[in-house]
Amino acid sequence: MKLHHLVPFAAGVLALTAVTNAKPLKLTTWSSAGDVVLNETSAGLTTAHGVFEDDFPAAAGAFNASGNNPLESFDLESQLGLTSGSLDLDPTNGVNSLEGSAIWGLIDYKAGQTLKFNWKLFTNETFFNDYAFVVLNGVVMPFVNASAATVPSAPFQLESSSGKFHYTFTESGTAKFAVGVVDVGDYSASSRLDVSSFSVPEGGSLAPFFALLLGTAAWVRRRIQA
Repeated sequence: MKLHHLVPFAAGVLALTAVTNAKPLKLTTWSSAGDVVLNETSAGLTTAHGVFEDDFPAAAGAFNASGNNPLESFDLESQLGLTSGSLDLDPTNGVNSLEGSAIWGLIDYKAGQTLKFNWKLFTNETFFNDYAFVVLNGVVMPFVNASAATVPSAPFQLESSSGKFHYTFTESGTAKFAVGVVDVGDYSASSRLDVSSFSVPEGGSLAPFFALLLGTAAWVRRRIQA
């Protein structure tokens, strides 16, 4: 046996390790507020009201997904444990959130692990920048807004490309993690955020893999010498 025969084996061990260490998150154990449809591995969140004609000439509730109405921003901030105004990105220049929806849950993590999920934004907004965000330990992190939605869509007017959110933890612990979407500037055009495939794969060190590789190489060396 030659050592180069070990390369496919080693790659297989590494791939198996990555799959084994992936930790999918079940969203059905999370909480929600506003217009949210929550499934085990995915969720849809909108800013669409079920009674008011947010998207005239479309009928009232045409873009509402659950029958529940989005929360006023101050109520949403309270649900997420944020101080009032935390979702107003630039109030000095009139960039104020008005209403929105969110999901949240507690996650356990270790230093080096990376939280990941897929997202896509749909919108009827063409003037203000409705936006999607995450909240981690009380810190609001916007990650996409309506300006990214440039592809014609239906039933929403526009959609963004599919995206992936990544956040790597630098320490170990437990955190409240939230994802949401808010209306900015007006109530007259709705947006929707779809998210899926939440996971916390193990990060970082390849030390166990290299230890296995070295051990295998030593076994092969003994076989050759024999």
